[in-house]
Amino acid sequence: MRPQASHAESGFTLIELLYTMSIVGILSAMAMASFHVYREDVEYRKAEYDLRNARTALELGDQEAPAGLSVPLTDTDTSGGPVLGALADILPGAVTSPDVLLGAQYQSCENRDPANWTINQLLLSRPCKADRYTSYLKHCNGVEVIQRNLAQGDVC
Repeated sequence: MRPQASHAESGFTLIELLYTMSIVGILSAMAMASFHVYREDVEYRKAEYDLRNARTALELGDQEAPAGLSVPLTDTDTSGGPVLGALADILPGAVTSPDVLLGAQYQSCENRDPANWTINQLLLSRPCKADRYTSYLKHCNGVEVIQRNLAQGDVC
């Protein structure tokens, strides 16, 4: 006959199980916080990529733009894909990522005093799932500014 195990020797105690569950809970909370930061960073990187893409397209469009062309600040939709409508004239071939709002403004500098601060080109790339965005601004006098800003409320 086999000797019977006593009750104290079989399984885990309630304290051991609670201790293990609390450690797992703390580790999962830490992982979720890291995941949130990582996800937001990926969304912001998508917006930066879209801004670089749009800037290249804007330089192409600036060379081909008719004299006196002016496009007020216009936003794309957030479904992603090729830029359409009025923006297609100044951003030929530009493509946006899903969940990124790309805004562009263009004003010809031909009849303007190049010494002033008139805005020639403005690009704003704002991710829907992050709390920061990036922008590119070029004045008629040639000064270029790239900014990384905190978003103010929901943009999408």
